Amino acid sequence: MGHFKKMEESAIGTEERIKTAATMVFTKKGFSESKTRDIAKVAGINVSTLHYYFRSKENLFQIIASEAMQEFAVILNNSFIKENTLENKIRMFVNDFIDFFKANPYLPTFLMAESERNPDKIYSFVSFKEINSIIKTHLDELIDKGDIRPISFSNFVLNLIALTIYPFMSKQMLCQINEMTDDEISEMLEERKTMVPDMILSYL
Repeated sequence: MGHFKKMEESAIGTEERIKTAATMVFTKKGFSESKTRDIAKVAGINVSTLHYYFRSKENLFQIIASEAMQEFAVILNNSFIKENTLENKIRMFVNDFIDFFKANPYLPTFLMAESERNPDKIYSFVSFKEINSIIKTHLDELIDKGDIRPISFSNFVLNLIALTIYPFMSKQMLCQINEMTDDEISEMLEERKTMVPDMILSYL
């Protein structure tokens, strides 16, 4: 447990502190290797308090993963389901996605790690079939009209998500190699709200 630090007391409630601590522990150790005592120690509580709020490690994991995937689905739907130009949809998604992860900095690595470890569990919380179909149809219509160059749905979504999420997953590298402070990283992320859509749109 030496590589974990106890969370400082703050204005956030006990439930949120437990969820944040659990996300940190799950990310480092994976679900199967994580223990409730690890999570409780990072959260600065005892195990009985954790059980009082969440009953079990399994329940806590399900709540964190479910909330994260559902919020991601909401951002995706809010950005792409409405009648709007592709440019505005891309800009809205990138803006809201960055804001979401700035507010939840441990979630990107958690979601990526668990997507590899437990893909069936992670993707069981929400279905993306409807919104994927909407995005693909819109892309195909624009390609058929010659408004954008041909691009597969998979590459479009990969560019959209990877360019947005990677800075959150590489924060420690940025801090060490580029000697960036938290404020500088936050400023960089704000710049990417414009930069990432511009990069994608320039290709299209």
